[in-house]
Amino acid sequence: MRCQIGRGAVLYDVGSAAPFQPNELRAVGTSCGAYPWTIAFLGVFIGYQLYRLSLGPSVGLAALTVFDAGIAWLTYREYRKQLALARR
Repeated sequence: MRCQIGRGAVLYDVGSAAPFQPNELRAVGTSCGAYPWTIAFLGVFIGYQLYRLSLGPSVGLAALTVFDAGIAWLTYREYRKQLALARR
């Protein structure tokens, strides 16, 4: 999967995700797919955003941080759901 990182945003090439099945967990090392990596990346990114907020408060950055936390939470919920389905 190709991605471009610039100005704090990560843009993924949507076409590269087409071969993956929607409910399939891909093994990456010892973890189950990209879910843990996504949650970890968002956690680090949220930490950096909180650091930037401590230097100079910004309504936009605060809103983006809350949005990213919501995405991390939804990703965690989906990961747990997929793990439960895989165990059946």
